[in-house]
Formats: sequence, C-alpha cells, structure tokens
Amino acid sequence: MYNCFEGAAKLGNFTGAKIIMKLVLRILTLFILISSNALFGQMPGGGNQKDMLKMMKDIKGRVYGKVIDAKTKKPVEFASVVLLWYNKDSAIAGGFTEDNGDFNLEGLPAMGGFRLRVTQVGYKTYEQKIYIQAPQKLEQDLGNLAMEIDPKLLNEVEVVAEKATFQMSVDRKVYNVEKGPFGKRWNRFGCIKECANHYS
Repeated sequence: MYNCFEGAAKLGNFTGAKIIMKLVLRILTLFILISSNALFGQMPGGGNQKDMLKMMKDIKGRVYGKVIDAKTKKPVEFASVVLLWYNKDSAIAGGFTEDNGDFNLEGLPAMGGFRLRVTQVGYKTYEQKIYIQAPQKLEQDLGNLAMEIDPKLLNEVEVVAEKATFQMSVDRKVYNVEKGPFGKRWNRFGCIKECANHYS
C-alpha cells in the first residue's frame, strides 16, 4: 500500500504535503456535508428550511401573571395588559386582568424580545422586558406585578355649583344678571331690555 505522506516527503519539498493536506480537507468537508444532510433528513418534513419555519410558526409562547397594588397587595381589576415588540409600539397580544388580577397572553411568537405594558386609571404605567425563547422560556410565569398609585392623577377635586343664566319655573322666568354678558355692570334697564329681546 502506498503512503501518500512518504511520497510527499520523498519529493523533498512542502508542495507535495500541501497538495495532500488540501485533498484531506476536501474529503473531510465532503464528509461533513453528507453527514449534515443525513441529520437534517431525519427531521419531520425532510429538514428543508420552509418546513423548519412552518414548524417554528406552530410553536407558540405564553406569558401569564397577576397584577397587584404595590401598597395594599390587593389585585388590580380590569387593568390593560399589552405585549409589544421590544423596539416599537406595535401590539402583539393584549387583554384585561380578571377580578382576581390574573392575566394570560397566549399565541405569542416562539422567539423574540418584547415589552409587557400594564396600565390602569390611577396607577403609574408598569413596563417589563421579556424574552421568549423556545424551548426553555416558551411559557413564563411573571408572578406578581406590583403597580404603584400615581399621585398626580388622584388629586382632590372640588365641585362648585353655579346658577344657570336663565331658569323657567311654572309661574315665572328668572334671569341671573351676574351670568349675563356684562356681569354685575348691568343696570336694571339694560337687564329688562336684554331679557325682553332674548327671552320673550
């Protein structure tokens, strides 16, 4: 049997060794290509790229948890829960929390970075970054998400009652002079004239 390395050494230069090394590398590359095709051929659908993408589309992610008040630890009812793409405000899924504060977002892409945004009147907006990756992080329990009360939105409100400019009763018509176009500067003749023009 002929040893190709001995033949290259007899040539007395490295040119023969280079040729043999190139030949060995080509054989190894060919072997790797053949074995990788055999491995992909064992996958459902024959292992082509379209089938792989279809299989990935069939795999769906899920995110769930509970929204609570940060101070009282009670559930926050009917809070809006939205899952957005990581770098833009396009919604992927959304819903509202239940009476007990639970939420469940299903049918999510199997891979990607996202932002979970929770909003409710009287609370500060809650945001959290989420990474879904099949198969390890396909379903994620986010636990209790604590929302803080927004003091700006819960300021004291003062309700002031005012008399209407014109009131009708059974036996008379009442015109409130202070609410007229000239306010308290009106004299009685101007008021009578204005009432006669508009309300007769």
